[in-house]
Amino acid sequence: MALSVNFLLLLPIIIPFLGGILLFGFRKWIKGFAGEISVAVIIILVMVIAAITHQVNETASKIVYGIYNTSQGIEYGPPIGVQIRADGFSSWFLLFISIIEVCILMWETNKNRDDPNTPLLFSLSLFLIAGINGVLFSYDFFTLFLSWTIITIALIVLIGFDQQKKQIGNKIAITYKMLGLALALMLFAIVLCYGIFGTLNFDFVKKHSDLLSPERAKALAGVISLCIALIITAFGILAHFCFINFWMPETIEDAPTSTKVFITTIVSGGAVFSIIQTLTSFFPSSSSLFPNYPLILGIIGIITTFEGVLLIIGEVGKKEPQEADLSKIIIYSTFVNIGIILTGLTLGSFGSLTGTENSDMLTNLVGYSTLQIINFMVSMFLCLFSTERLSRKMENSYNLFTLQGAMKKLPLTTFILIIALLSLGGCLPTLGGVTIYMILFSFIKSGYFFFAILIGVALLLVLFYYFKIIKVLLWEKSSLRLTISTNGISADISFPTIVGLIVALGLLFFGIVPSPIITQLINGLEAILP
Repeated sequence: MALSVNFLLLLPIIIPFLGGILLFGFRKWIKGFAGEISVAVIIILVMVIAAITHQVNETASKIVYGIYNTSQGIEYGPPIGVQIRADGFSSWFLLFISIIEVCILMWETNKNRDDPNTPLLFSLSLFLIAGINGVLFSYDFFTLFLSWTIITIALIVLIGFDQQKKQIGNKIAITYKMLGLALALMLFAIVLCYGIFGTLNFDFVKKHSDLLSPERAKALAGVISLCIALIITAFGILAHFCFINFWMPETIEDAPTSTKVFITTIVSGGAVFSIIQTLTSFFPSSSSLFPNYPLILGIIGIITTFEGVLLIIGEVGKKEPQEADLSKIIIYSTFVNIGIILTGLTLGSFGSLTGTENSDMLTNLVGYSTLQIINFMVSMFLCLFSTERLSRKMENSYNLFTLQGAMKKLPLTTFILIIALLSLGGCLPTLGGVTIYMILFSFIKSGYFFFAILIGVALLLVLFYYFKIIKVLLWEKSSLRLTISTNGISADISFPTIVGLIVALGLLFFGIVPSPIITQLINGLEAILP
């Protein structure tokens, strides 16, 4: 059984990695159907993760270990042991992400079928997916670092994919510096953590509080504070936190749309997950030995949210309407959502911030913040791909001025974009509306009134400017009447549009009936949270 479980937990990393090697090695011969191969790889991956999820659900502890269970001293112990772990939360979360990845690659397949560089694009995407799977199943700091190394290498090449040489040089230089800095800081934090605990295994540190005595913790207070700062900064670069996210919007502006979706949603969400996992394992805020850093993370989340709000206001409210770029507005929405997600996950995971004893509500806060990550990924996927389709069909521009009256010419694509924007901004009855409402409700019930007010104000501002964008998309310049052309509908029907329409309707359906998703996430959290 141990061997089969070990092998099963390795497959989510091995399958996309081998798929990426296959596409890269045989790119000259499979360029016509590279997209179909990559979609098939991810569909197989979904089935494997579903099997892992079933295995987790069949286990009493809702936890399944891969490689070796170092927390119980099997085979060998820390610091050598490398540990992979699937639990009731990470397995379901990864299953949802993999389904989203299928949609992303299906859309990209239809668009780039005849491009000779397509195999390289899909190969790099599969490498990135392998790294993300490693991030969600890693349960020691070193394996987590290796997973992020795979991701950053893939990102550096993806950002410069199929662009002009001058643009490639500038953007890869900036990307290389920032992602290289993130890995360097992460490696420095690994060295310090190993020096403090004598192991990099999350589970072992959690179960052995005697690894760091109060006297030693006091003597190492400066080192511990530096280590926490390094972890927050390293993963903050990847998650696009305030003041260290300046590099992202410009560098991905001309990147493939699938790359934009990966960077703005899946990579940033995985980085937030890594921060919470690493800090709760090594430096639980419930201990008086460590500084009260959860408050700092909450403040960073709020500042990141308002940074995104101000950037959206500045772009939509430009004096010259023809200068407003819809693609940039959507990318700036990343900061708004990542800030909200970070704040919710931080305050939920580190409940000792205000001394509240409402553990059920804190679990709900973590669960709904995680559900917001899923909504964020789906909504951004729809926003970016529908915006690209509108741009290609209407004067090849992302300018709001040129997209005016898009509903008449491309009604289905415009409908998809509108639903995605409403869900991204937390408007009922979309999935985003439900998750935001429940996050705010959980904030209030847990005693975080100030954070609830600030996030509520930020979202009202975002929705106001989203509605201004929707108004531009709905009405033509010469008329205030909403018109939908039957010719426009027939011209807009395509496989990507049908996929997008199904996903958009899914946002509405799960906004009305969210329980199938949230129940699984919260049940998984209750099994692993203390």
